[in-house]
Amino acid sequence: MSAVEASAVAASTPSLRPRTKRSRVLRAFADGHRLTRFDAEELGDHCLPSTVADLQKLGVLIRRELVEREGRFGTFHCCVYWIDAADRQEARRLLAGGAE
Repeated sequence: MSAVEASAVAASTPSLRPRTKRSRVLRAFADGHRLTRFDAEELGDHCLPSTVADLQKLGVLIRRELVEREGRFGTFHCCVYWIDAADRQEARRLLAGGAE
């Protein structure tokens, strides 16, 4: 592949800037973590569903499951999000890209 072709491929490949909310969440998913919106607070993400939607627009397949949890005020429902092991390579590729 020529330098011009390689540059064109790199320009058309979406990636993430390092040290952003989206890259921190994607790194957690790529490392095999399952997150709820409450877990994502520790990563500096205050609206995980929006971040998940943004990541999916970049081509990452993120799974979800509605679960019941116990809280101070009783039982509540929330989503748990994760990336299957077979799909984590796409997340790692985006993280390695470097520019958003």
